[in-house]
Amino acid sequence: MKTTIYLDTSFLLDILKFKINLDAELKRICDFDYELKTYDLIMKELKEKKQEKLAKAILKKKNIELLKTQEGFKTLDQAFLDLKNSPVIATNDQGLKRLLKSKHIKILTIRQKRYLMLY
Repeated sequence: MKTTIYLDTSFLLDILKFKINLDAELKRICDFDYELKTYDLIMKELKEKKQEKLAKAILKKKNIELLKTQEGFKTLDQAFLDLKNSPVIATNDQGLKRLLKSKHIKILTIRQKRYLMLY
């Protein structure tokens, strides 16, 4: 069974900003099968950012599945915190990381602007 890695807006934009090779880094740290997904709310958040077109191109190029957000969720953070089945959330958002840690959800984050770390 594949583990799902959900991408947050902050993570996607930082991957672009720091020019991190996402595929190579995921292969390096993930000793398990995985699939990349995110929610359609990411598009709303990307519209407010300068790198919207580039981030959208990355989502399409990497075949990252866009899931429809359940009714009632207004932010990606809410959607991520409601996930079941041991997901991994890729984020650099400090507030979200604290909430994920309190719920014992695995986190994938960028370290030293060069590589990924899973904890």
